[in-house]
Amino acid sequence: MPTVLRIGHCRFHKDFGTHGMTFSTLEKTPAIDAVTVDPRMLTFTLRNARVVIAPLTWFPRLREATQDERENWRMIGAGHGVHWPDLDEDVSVESLLLGQGSMESTRSLETWRASRRDTTPHARVNHPRPEGK
Repeated sequence: MPTVLRIGHCRFHKDFGTHGMTFSTLEKTPAIDAVTVDPRMLTFTLRNARVVIAPLTWFPRLREATQDERENWRMIGAGHGVHWPDLDEDVSVESLLLGQGSMESTRSLETWRASRRDTTPHARVNHPRPEGK
């Protein structure tokens, strides 16, 4: 099993090869150059020219937001993440590269939905059912 040391946005890996040899690598999470959010997908274009796309089903707050709310974002963490202030949602490059969606609990999401119904009637949207249901 490799040993991983994290320092900021860098990860150092140390592993033992099959012949008892050791090697280390450095991974650096690339920064975001552009963000696009449409009703179905979140797209990060990275500074290293890679494009990472994730379905909005991974991020219920983004999926249920208005397009104006989706377009109101700012970079965080020196360009390694994005924050949507209207939605209180953060997404990092690393989470997309690892295939991780929102880790928000059902209870927290329901509380957020209730607060939107109570305080922002103009932002009400239908809560679509997950695909296949």
